[in-house]
Amino acid sequence: DVHKMRIYYSHLFPLFFSVAFGKGLYSGVPCHRQMHCILENSDLMEAVQGVETEMECQNICRDLQCGAYNWWTENATEPFLCKIFTSECNFGWGEPFVFLGPPYCGNPTVVIGGLGEDGPISEVETLWPGFGHDYSYGYHDGYTVDDLFDPFPSDTHPYAMYSHAATLLNSSMIIVCGGYDQNICQGLDLVSGTWVEFPHMNNVRTDFGLVTLGKHVVAVGGSNSVDLEIFDSLSGTWIQTWPMPEPRSGHCTVVVDAYHILIIGGASKDTMNMTTMLDTLTGTWTSLPPIPSGRRGHACIKTVVDLQQNSEVGVMVTGGQDMHSSAGDLWPGRVVEFLSLDTMTWKQLNDTPYSQWDHEMTHLVSNMHDGFRFDAPVIIGGEYEVQDEDGFPETHQRNFVQTYTFNASKWNNWFCCIPQLKIKRSHFSAVHIELEVELVGKI
Repeated sequence: DVHKMRIYYSHLFPLFFSVAFGKGLYSGVPCHRQMHCILENSDLMEAVQGVETEMECQNICRDLQCGAYNWWTENATEPFLCKIFTSECNFGWGEPFVFLGPPYCGNPTVVIGGLGEDGPISEVETLWPGFGHDYSYGYHDGYTVDDLFDPFPSDTHPYAMYSHAATLLNSSMIIVCGGYDQNICQGLDLVSGTWVEFPHMNNVRTDFGLVTLGKHVVAVGGSNSVDLEIFDSLSGTWIQTWPMPEPRSGHCTVVVDAYHILIIGGASKDTMNMTTMLDTLTGTWTSLPPIPSGRRGHACIKTVVDLQQNSEVGVMVTGGQDMHSSAGDLWPGRVVEFLSLDTMTWKQLNDTPYSQWDHEMTHLVSNMHDGFRFDAPVIIGGEYEVQDEDGFPETHQRNFVQTYTFNASKWNNWFCCIPQLKIKRSHFSAVHIELEVELVGKI
């Protein structure tokens, strides 16, 4: 029998879609649904059970004159391939057309480990962004799930759960290395959702950078280490190379093109303002204009911003502390600076709504409009301090996800379309994953 379950966007929609049927991005939430036929009408959705074909779902939609039907399939042919069948069947607006149907099933961010209000965190969360199909359609909530991946193996490596770094090794594996006084590396299999052992780094690294450059992973700086290391996935070995001019930890690291790595800031007074570029072809280091607001525990990302109606490519830096930060101090924890890669000059952007450090930055798809995708820089989690009743600093963690608005050059402190983390955390890692979405729905 065909029967329906009604779901309202504002409260139950994210919960309905968080039911998991397996581990990993590929085998469980969010793409593979128990109910394939979902009818949409205004702010009400109806999940129709017992429907076996897309044609049957389409006919039900036509009979009920719903706004749209959404057809979900489990017939994925490779990891991460999320086939979403969505068709518009609004009879009052001419020919139907296909659009990405809520929520957008792609480009998640995997959040790993960290420190929480009660100590180290082993849980792994996945952020699935929501977005608006077009300004006329409004926004759809994203959601967070915490059951796609096994927890970090804290029983064998308890001190690697925080102050580590992570990056995408290949299309099916995240590599997580270092931690508090650690040199270990673990792999998170995105298909099976399980952890595997990887060769250890040559050096213990805490609060360092880990980036993917071509087919290699590069470890940059960190406590107790000056040399960089490259992981050769073919031989399974770490190779030391490119000694840094100055020891750096608490910095941020970003790949700016196929051969150059940018390192900004650091934990010491000598490195807090330092901006350095590594040319991996020649192994040479170049000093660039120092960042005006020296900082440590900050985050950075290569992105595009709208400066005086001119789009510029560069590196955005957010949050962090300086040598004089104290409880309740908003500087430089809210200060946002941007290094233009065209002019190699620094510009200050609008402050963030909240102060934070030891957070992460990534991209989430914030909106689709007229066929164009906007990748919005976001700040995830982080740490902040307040004064307790005796005047002493008290550290707390955030679960906020703050979104940068490209065309308005400001930060949203509201959470439409981007969910909050389920767990407040700092000193964690976050990896953005680009997933291809194939749209084949038709009427």
